[in-house]
Amino acid sequence: MYQLIKLYFRLFFKNNKGLLIILILLFTSFSTLYINLHQTKINRDTTTQIYDQYIDKYSGIPNNSKEKKILKELDSYENNEDILKEYQNHQINQKEYLKKQRKNNSNILKKDALNSFYLYYLKIKNTQHKEIVNTRYTDCLNFNNLDFIIILFLFFLIYSIYLKEIDDHIWIYEKTTSNGIKNAKKSKIFVFSCIWGLFLILMTIGKILIFKHFSRLDFSIINIPWCSKNCPNISLITFICFCTFLYYIASYLLCGLSILLKKFIHSNIFILLVLFIFVYIPLAFLGNSIHILYFPFISFLVPGRYFAGYGEKMLGIDFHIVIIELIIIFIFFLY
Repeated sequence: MYQLIKLYFRLFFKNNKGLLIILILLFTSFSTLYINLHQTKINRDTTTQIYDQYIDKYSGIPNNSKEKKILKELDSYENNEDILKEYQNHQINQKEYLKKQRKNNSNILKKDALNSFYLYYLKIKNTQHKEIVNTRYTDCLNFNNLDFIIILFLFFLIYSIYLKEIDDHIWIYEKTTSNGIKNAKKSKIFVFSCIWGLFLILMTIGKILIFKHFSRLDFSIINIPWCSKNCPNISLITFICFCTFLYYIASYLLCGLSILLKKFIHSNIFILLVLFIFVYIPLAFLGNSIHILYFPFISFLVPGRYFAGYGEKMLGIDFHIVIIELIIIFIFFLY
């Protein structure tokens, strides 16, 4: 632990080139993230307004809205069947509109995931490496290396979309209570988060094992080009596990804080900082120790931009992650 902390300080404060690269990555990531957040905020505000219309009689309904006028008329004319029927029809239309909107959002999500997958597929397809053409594991399974990687990506893609569906149910459950998460059952949300987090941890262990066994890298010692001769002898797989472990600790702390405070904590900026400090910056400083082909596997070590139980996207192949990896690849492998 002490050696890892010492390594972080050495990388951060004793290398001007490394700091410049960090600033470039931060600028690119925040610019792409701002675009995503802006669109997410528009979609979330629209959906929230629809949900708020079903909260208690006048709570959450705009003063000049059609629902407000209908409810006022119902208070004055309780026996007016025409107004009551109109109000019921309006509720049915709103529910149908909500279902349609959720279906469209789901289709957009799956389309984005597939686009990201094909981007990685082209990157892998155009990369040739003699050392991994004949791998004994893939030979035993009667798969060539490229086919096996495609199968793994499809598996992780399905798992990511599955996590998104779970997240939809949690978010809808919270928004359809009388006042969002303030009156939601904390125990139910906590159980969902624990199950979700356990699943993520198990998947992370599996991805690390795949990353370790289906490669021809030397996992004994990390080769850090810019480090001095006194670099600690850290196993690459241990280093990745350590970064992932710190990431999950930070995520659960924020998740628990959200439950205790009974309100949402939007962690877009915080999660990006965690990714940089504990995942991308250390991996970037590994230099030539990691081949370009393995960067897609590394991206799956993290679940996405948001924490378990409180997100809108849980894909490990987000757009800003692709941009970050392409920049890292350009700097360290094509320079």
